[in-house]
Amino acid sequence: MWDFGDQCSDPEDSYGSMQVHNYNARQTLFAINNWKAGGRADIGIGNNEGETRDWTFTANAATYTAKKLRVLVHLKQ
Repeated sequence: MWDFGDQCSDPEDSYGSMQVHNYNARQTLFAINNWKAGGRADIGIGNNEGETRDWTFTANAATYTAKKLRVLVHLKQ
């Protein structure tokens, strides 16, 4: 099953994914997979109720009317 326990491997065909998980709760916080697919990429917030909890292979990006990800980092000194 594709979820937060995936194994790392060398890239094949540049599938590409960025996933953030709450590992102890076995929960996907958000995931963006298959970057090269554009409108058929895999995007999700929270666990997917389908076969893959981390939204892998859902090809659902077109179902979102707006898509913008901002990552803000605060460094404590």
